[in-house]
Amino acid sequence: MVTSPSNEQQFARVVADLSAEFASRIPPTDVVGVVDRVRAELEPPAKITEYLPVLVRRFAREELIADLKSRPLAG
Repeated sequence: MVTSPSNEQQFARVVADLSAEFASRIPPTDVVGVVDRVRAELEPPAKITEYLPVLVRRFAREELIADLKSRPLAG
């Protein structure tokens, strides 16, 4: 499945937004890894790619939040 350049820009924006949101708690490389993995799961079977960036953002963000909740509290 080939995505349009605008989708590529949207995926870059997803990474940038999530990296900024979780900057103090999750390294940017981990955010990129989660986004890439979620994208790799959702993109191949997608017949319509218009909403992929939105779905990738949602599922990646949920996974990042779950990861934070599973970490022990610092203290």
